[in-house]
Amino acid sequence: MISALATVEGLLLPRMLSLEQSNPALGKQQRQLLRSSLSQFQLGTLALHATWMASHPITKTEWVLALGETHHQQFRTQAIGQRNRQGVVPVSYGLLANHDAHPAPWYWDVVRLLTSIQLCLPKRLSKTTIGQAVLSDYIRVMRALANDDDQVERIDYLSLPEELKKQIDVDAQAKKQRTWETRLVRGKRLRLGKNVVSDKGNKTALTALFCDLLPKNMLLLDVAFCPQTDDVTTLGQRRWWIVCHEINTVNPLNHNRVRIGQIVERRSSRLAHALPFHPLSDVIKASAFISHFGHDPIQNSFAAASGLLMSHSVCHARQAVDLTLLDDGDAIRLGRLWGQLIAMHHAQGLRTLGCDLPQIADRLANQAKVHGHLVINLANEQSRWYDQAYRLYLTKS
Repeated sequence: MISALATVEGLLLPRMLSLEQSNPALGKQQRQLLRSSLSQFQLGTLALHATWMASHPITKTEWVLALGETHHQQFRTQAIGQRNRQGVVPVSYGLLANHDAHPAPWYWDVVRLLTSIQLCLPKRLSKTTIGQAVLSDYIRVMRALANDDDQVERIDYLSLPEELKKQIDVDAQAKKQRTWETRLVRGKRLRLGKNVVSDKGNKTALTALFCDLLPKNMLLLDVAFCPQTDDVTTLGQRRWWIVCHEINTVNPLNHNRVRIGQIVERRSSRLAHALPFHPLSDVIKASAFISHFGHDPIQNSFAAASGLLMSHSVCHARQAVDLTLLDDGDAIRLGRLWGQLIAMHHAQGLRTLGCDLPQIADRLANQAKVHGHLVINLANEQSRWYDQAYRLYLTKS
């Protein structure tokens, strides 16, 4: 077993020092975010999770294209699809665009999620019950996919937790969407300000790289640097705002629509150092590392001189469910939804790789059923380990 002290001193602190030396302001912000709470500490230290998981293997388990970062705060409302008949973009719920996809055993994503829940779930709610709910829907989806039933990937609005429905209703308000867009865009150009900064040199380079990757009905209008973020998972990775113009003669409601997004530096997955070798190496494709969340038309990955870049839409929603507001029923419904979403993304990755999905889905369902109790126990153990690591970090930072 790897000790919390060894990972904090040998892995976390050197990584933090690197950011502090290259950008003191961001280094200070990272230190403050990680110190702010145990949940934020876990969210910002995926590399520690990968190191811990590598030392706690379950033998003979199936590998998938894991999402990497499945902390419960990464599941959020989104409004990036097509406008409906009322001219409003419907609000969905799922994982944010992920920068840490990497081949891993299937249960790594589940343990990551369950640990994040355990670290901040109110004591009145059963951690084991929610863990069982996550696994039960993961198994349900994989069983259905083993029988070529892709209808199981549809989200049933009526079965959503009431707290999530309330958040969706708030985010669906057209006024909220317009107010957010107006703060960022004037006409078809970005409004320059404290968090939207002119960057003429990189604007030219990014325009040349990115335009060819956009769908034919999408035009890039403007690019500006984004100097600030409160996202602890990508702190230190440069990002730029982008504005695109959608031309849609098939669906007039989406014609002349302005779409706001970001281009972000995509570093190697934080799982990679713990999993330098994997059984999917013979079939891996570059496109497999991009899971298209919420039917995002501008999400892509491309190479620049400085490394890989990732583009994705940004919207006014992006709200997580407050776990402290859940009752027992809502907690179970949310757990099931998380299990369904993780299973759907695992299936999507396997499809992209060209794998035999029904065959692998059957094995995944069986393994989740057999090892479910062990997966929950791993999350219990890791949550205690994270608590210890956080306390050590507070004394050494």
